[in-house]
Amino acid sequence: MAALPQRYRAVAAKMYILGINAYHGDAAAALIKDGRLIAAVEEERFNRIKHCAGFPTQSIQYCLRAAGVDIEQIEHVGISRDPSAHLHKKPLFAAMRLVDRRRWAVSTTCGSAWVED
Repeated sequence: MAALPQRYRAVAAKMYILGINAYHGDAAAALIKDGRLIAAVEEERFNRIKHCAGFPTQSIQYCLRAAGVDIEQIEHVGISRDPSAHLHKKPLFAAMRLVDRRRWAVSTTCGSAWVED
């Protein structure tokens, strides 16, 4: 921690910071301890949906497990903000994903038959 001035070094010792990218493309979480990256993962690694735009619950759980800490030990949480995100399109996007998942579930249980609306 040589980059920090002396007066801040004691404050930064044993500090965990959780970073979250949520509700727009590539939802992810990262955990930093004492200025060093401990874990970082995108939500698509768990749910297998490319460019997942939801909340990265599983990514957060993974980062906490990788560091061996509980959420109570996290001192700061940073959440990304994208002011140019198209909030009016998100409910439509979520609904379309839900319909696609239902079609996929039917196709895997009923062979190759697709449900037509």
